[in-house]
Amino acid sequence: MNKIIKSLTAAIVGTAIVTTSALAFPNPDGAKPNHENWQPPQPTEIVSPLFASVHDGATVKVKVTIDELGNPSDVKVLAPHDPQLKRQVVKAVEQWKFAPAMRDGKAVKVRAVMPIELKLDRNS
Repeated sequence: MNKIIKSLTAAIVGTAIVTTSALAFPNPDGAKPNHENWQPPQPTEIVSPLFASVHDGATVKVKVTIDELGNPSDVKVLAPHDPQLKRQVVKAVEQWKFAPAMRDGKAVKVRAVMPIELKLDRNS
């Protein structure tokens, strides 16, 4: 039985916002731009993936490119390796919208790795 994710706190390269879907954090091992005038991208619209109850509590690692307009592309699930779960997560993340990363006041294209924690909505 598929359920949608209940709540999402999204953070990329250390800046968090709260929305209504899953849990996403930046790649802690990734290279943070060493630049004073840097603002990471922020999710503004999030689509929750569908997933089977067996994946409740799982963390999905997602690699995504976010362009200068805040559009995601080249979405890849790094883990886990369940093909159906990967399809659902990619399908959802491709629909996300972001405020783009900014460097010196200009929007820039970035690549991010986000873990997304899957949680069932127990109220539905």
